[in-house]
Amino acid sequence: MFESLLKEGKIGNLTVKNRIKYAATVNNFCDYKTGAVTEREIGYLRERSEGGFGIVTTSGGYPHILGKGYIGSMALDSDDHLPGLKRLAQAMKVDGVIRIGQVMHTGRYAHPHEYGIKEAIAAGKKVPGMPVGPTAMSSPLKRYAPCREMSIEEIEEQVELHAQAARRLKE
Repeated sequence: MFESLLKEGKIGNLTVKNRIKYAATVNNFCDYKTGAVTEREIGYLRERSEGGFGIVTTSGGYPHILGKGYIGSMALDSDDHLPGLKRLAQAMKVDGVIRIGQVMHTGRYAHPHEYGIKEAIAAGKKVPGMPVGPTAMSSPLKRYAPCREMSIEEIEEQVELHAQAARRLKE
């Protein structure tokens, strides 16, 4: 039944050493205030990379502060984080492991108010520090605050911010 699990495989032009993937998890190991990669995050993902997986995925990193969903989420919103991201990528570079970085804006399930974010800059304007989404709505989960509808400019900005976050992970 599992005879192919440990065999090499192909995904497009990539060769995977086996068919086991370590999926992204929320571990909250990045700096609580800045989102910077910490030595704990590096060590955690290095261990996963050394653990025999063919693919290892990082925890989700936020491309904009209003998309920060967890207290210890990884920040991908600034080039200031490149040194830590590069140390993380190097630590995960083990024996043919394919490394995947996850960009994750948690939208209406973000809780910036819990992290003391009272306001932010989005599409060049000051906006309230509350969750955002494509439309204003309340969550069926009582733990989450209602979210504010994003403007067209904010949505367009998010496309660019996601691209910049992906670039940072790739560098």
